[in-house]
Amino acid sequence: MESKTNIKVKDISGLLKIQKFYSKRNEVYLVEDSSDSIGENYVLKAFKGRQKEKRKRTEENFLKDLSKSFLNVPELLLTGEDYLLMEYIKGATLLDILIQYEESGSWDDRPFLMAIDFIYDYWRHTLKSMRQNYILKDINLRNFIYKGDQLYRIDFEDCAPGYIEEDIGKLFAFILTYDPVFTDWKISRVKDLFKYLSDKYSADIDSIRSEMKKELIAIEDRRGLEIPFGKVDKCFSGKLK
Repeated sequence: MESKTNIKVKDISGLLKIQKFYSKRNEVYLVEDSSDSIGENYVLKAFKGRQKEKRKRTEENFLKDLSKSFLNVPELLLTGEDYLLMEYIKGATLLDILIQYEESGSWDDRPFLMAIDFIYDYWRHTLKSMRQNYILKDINLRNFIYKGDQLYRIDFEDCAPGYIEEDIGKLFAFILTYDPVFTDWKISRVKDLFKYLSDKYSADIDSIRSEMKKELIAIEDRRGLEIPFGKVDKCFSGKLK
């Protein structure tokens, strides 16, 4: 496959760190090639912590596999002992978009419908490519980037076999619990997404609700956030309209 970038560097010694991106486990930087007059930017991901070799290998393998699919992922450019150098996808994260829409009171559901479509397409692709359904596991909204009219997914180090309802349930739980949490606006948006799932994919809504609640319990424990489960049950029980 022809490279989409103009990369010329053979290692990372000539790369300048410009910006550090948010990451709980790793060190992720926007870098610039100092030897290139164009000064092209890339993303350098240095793996840290427990099972870093396994997580790096998982991400590397998935990026290589997905590069042959129609799914939008960054191009893998260089691989080192404990790092990956990747194409820089410049755009707005789904979290940026969620915050912007709620603050303005507006709504364009396309980026979020694309996220659902990506999760389903990825799940189906892995069955064909790897003879087993894999899920993303980490559904942080920062890992979906909207560029132009396309949605890209970054970060594949946690991919593992699983059921698609887990990824979808996590997506909805995360939307509901970004600050400000459980607003009427967020609840209404998630209801719209449930309807999309039902209409397009004939999804198992009960299983997705169960996975969403499971993730909300985990978020309550992880973040010390008080989840209004009574409100959750009232808003997302029965037939969603």
